Amino acid sequence: MKITISSILKKQIIALTGFLLSGFVAAHLLGNTMMFFGPEAFNGYAKKLMSLGPILYFMEAGLVLFFLIHVGFTLALVVENRKARPVAYKMAPSTKKRSIATRIMPYTGIFIFAFTIYHLLDFKFNNHFGMVAGKVQEGLYGRVYEAFTDPLHSVLYILAILAVSFHLTHAIQSMFQTFGLSSTKSHPLLTKISVTIGVIIAILFSSLPIFVMVKEKIAQKPKVTY
Repeated sequence: MKITISSILKKQIIALTGFLLSGFVAAHLLGNTMMFFGPEAFNGYAKKLMSLGPILYFMEAGLVLFFLIHVGFTLALVVENRKARPVAYKMAPSTKKRSIATRIMPYTGIFIFAFTIYHLLDFKFNNHFGMVAGKVQEGLYGRVYEAFTDPLHSVLYILAILAVSFHLTHAIQSMFQTFGLSSTKSHPLLTKISVTIGVIIAILFSSLPIFVMVKEKIAQKPKVTY
C-alpha cells in the first residue's frame, strides 16, 4: 500500500522540523557560551550532558531523526515541484520580491548539511584535548580552543553560522506562513523578529572563534619587563 503525502503536508512537516531544529540551535548556543567562562565551566557543561546517559542518546537520536526528515521532505518537495514544472517559466515581477534568506535556502541547506558532518567528526567524534596557550588542555574545551586558533577553521565556522542564521530566519517565517499564522498585517513584524533572531545567533556564535583567536594572540604576545 503506497502512502501519498500532499505537498501542503510536506511543507508543514518541513516547517515544523525546521522550527524544532532552530530550538536546538538556541540551546546549543547557550551551552557554547560556557567557553567565555573558561575550561572548568565548558568541560563541566559537557560532562553534565554526558551524565544524562540514555536520555542524551534519546535526544540525539530525535535530533538526527528531525534533521533527516527535514532534509528528506525538502528534497522530495523539490523533486515534486520540478516534475510538475519541468520547464521554468518567467516569473512575474511581484514574485521576485523574496528575501535573500529565501532565495539562497538551497545553498545554505547544502552547506549546513556538509558542515554538520564535518563539525561532528571534528568535535564529537575526535580526541578531546588540545593546545591552550602552549599547554595541553584535556577536555572538550581544549579541542575547541585549539580548533579556533586556526584562522581557516574559524572562518569556515563563521560562514557555517551565517548560513544557519539565514536558514533560521527563513524557518521562523516559513513556520508561521505554512500554518496560516502570518497575515499581511503581521508579516512585517514577523520578518523583523526573525531577522533580529538570526542576527543575534550569528553574532553570538561567531564571537566564540573570535574570542579564542584574540585570547590566543594575547597569550602569545611577549611580556615586556622593565
